[in-house]
Amino acid sequence: MQAVEHLNAAGLHEPARDIAQIAQNLRRELEEHMKREQAEAHEREARHHPEMKARAELEEMRQQMHKMAEQIEQLRMELKKRAS
Repeated sequence: MQAVEHLNAAGLHEPARDIAQIAQNLRRELEEHMKREQAEAHEREARHHPEMKARAELEEMRQQMHKMAEQIEQLRMELKKRAS
């Protein structure tokens, strides 16, 4: 980014813009690569530890049940309001 600043200061705006775009693309690719690496590591760990996978699935089900309970409560309140 410092090179971009120097190029802009020198009045070379087009090359500065091109370098900024390249840097942005590289940063995005690096982030995507890191995400893939993390996902693969998590998947490898889950395969080696089925217990962890089961716990993660159980936690997901708990969250879904909690959301359903909230929705049921909202519906109950709406019905109560309509009945009044």
